[in-house]
Amino acid sequence: MQLDVTTGRYQVLSTGSGPTNCAYSDVPLTSLNDCFSSYTFTNNALIAAPPHYALSWPLDNLFASDMKSVGFVLSDVRGRENYRLRSGSPFKNMGTDGKDLGADIVGLNCALKGVE
Repeated sequence: MQLDVTTGRYQVLSTGSGPTNCAYSDVPLTSLNDCFSSYTFTNNALIAAPPHYALSWPLDNLFASDMKSVGFVLSDVRGRENYRLRSGSPFKNMGTDGKDLGADIVGLNCALKGVE
């Protein structure tokens, strides 16, 4: 599964320990390489990452300047937030499986139908 991630002001934070902590650099790629012996971090939509930060993340990820540029539906007829992608979203069908990024909410709702 790929995720839609808002990068926020601080990309990767350390819990302390100063320079000996693997995430001390606050550079996502460096922290991932230093903290994990093996990982996969691809085909994610990273939202609100300043343009110059793109190179500080692992390759093969997607970037959006803000939530609006992602192309979320954002609200349905009942006024609830809806994070499905509109048909014109630049992230539509960009998952490694050719589907939308993020959770398959329609599939999840179908799987949970009748569950109480």
